Amino acid sequence: LAELIELKSRMGRIPGNTTSILAGVVLRPPATPYDTLLIDAGRDVGVATGDLVAAGGSVYIGRVAEVYAGSARVILFSAPGESYDALLMHRAATTTLAISVGGQGGGSLSAEVPAGTAVAVGDEVVFPGLASQFVARVIDVEESTQASFKTIYLQLPVNVSSLRFVEVRHRSTLSDV
Repeated sequence: LAELIELKSRMGRIPGNTTSILAGVVLRPPATPYDTLLIDAGRDVGVATGDLVAAGGSVYIGRVAEVYAGSARVILFSAPGESYDALLMHRAATTTLAISVGGQGGGSLSAEVPAGTAVAVGDEVVFPGLASQFVARVIDVEESTQASFKTIYLQLPVNVSSLRFVEVRHRSTLSDV
């Protein structure tokens, strides 16, 4: 990973001085509406609307929706009504498929794929890019013999109710990653 980052830095694909802002989670569900967090970093330390929020390094869980002087509101990718383009990484076949995932609430997401698509529990979903960012893992596949599509159910890889800290990363520094 260090070698890849160094190479991308030399080729101008990622700024060498990309930084994260460590933020404490002040409020989480059930003290906030589900699939939102309140963090203790805001405009005063450089947090901006649209910044990505990570838990555990390269595990992205949401984006900054509102910024205040000393805090910010984070919407998780699993929030109802949220929709994102992503890649389904099928481990056994080493293939990828572009999909659109939608939030269902409670840390859950779903997507539809054509009936013949190879997908299994444990497959990963990432955001597309040179350095794909891990977002969710397949926890169930629902298919009907007569349907043209099968539904895959996904889960954020972290327990939101036990999060104490997150990293905020400026969206502009990740756009070419």
